[in-house]
Amino acid sequence: SGVRIRVLVQDYPNTPGLAIKEYWGLGSSVPGGDDKYVVLVADDFGGKGNLLNFNVSPEVDLLVSPAYFSRLSGKYGTKFYVRDRGEDIAIMDAVEDLAACLVGEEGMCSVVNASEALLGLKFLGRPAGGCEREQIEKLDCFQGGKEVDYNQFRTLILPVLMTAPSSARKKAELTVVERGEAILTDTKLSAEEKLAAMAKLHEDAKNSNWLEQCGAYETVVDGETEVVKSFVASES
Repeated sequence: SGVRIRVLVQDYPNTPGLAIKEYWGLGSSVPGGDDKYVVLVADDFGGKGNLLNFNVSPEVDLLVSPAYFSRLSGKYGTKFYVRDRGEDIAIMDAVEDLAACLVGEEGMCSVVNASEALLGLKFLGRPAGGCEREQIEKLDCFQGGKEVDYNQFRTLILPVLMTAPSSARKKAELTVVERGEAILTDTKLSAEEKLAAMAKLHEDAKNSNWLEQCGAYETVVDGETEVVKSFVASES
């Protein structure tokens, strides 16, 4: 995407302020400055505020709606999320989500947390070069059925998912997305059990004619066939 994501962790009032722009060469006011950047500022103001704030260049502002960054802060920067996951994981999750938004399929920037749901989808089928089951099985977290927490699991899987071409649009049936996400976020399942459950969901999808052309899912909802496009902005 050509967009640089930078993370500044500070503890107000100990902050570099505007000096950070010159230090990192941000903006057209700096000779040879970077015009496509997002600076994630992590500072909870002594536990009295949202952990995550964003400084976005004008060029990125044209690409990504300001509402997306508000939702990003509302998802990962709240004191509840930070209390449950920790500051480091909250920052990493926000960066992962933003990276997926910038390089992913059209519409991913309209859905915060799209990367988590995409895990469920892309396990089910991908064209050559994408997320193949054989690739997943080779990851260290699956060797010997070793248990891993979800954040580590996602960190390992995400780079594999992002190898899929953004031009390959996917249609997804919402039930399949939800079932896949539920499996991947179930803390009671080991990595081996998650893989087996996703494989079964894959088979269920094929047997139910949900899987068509490696990524198109359909089902009958209340007597009507409903096709839900996966993370494609329909309201833009």
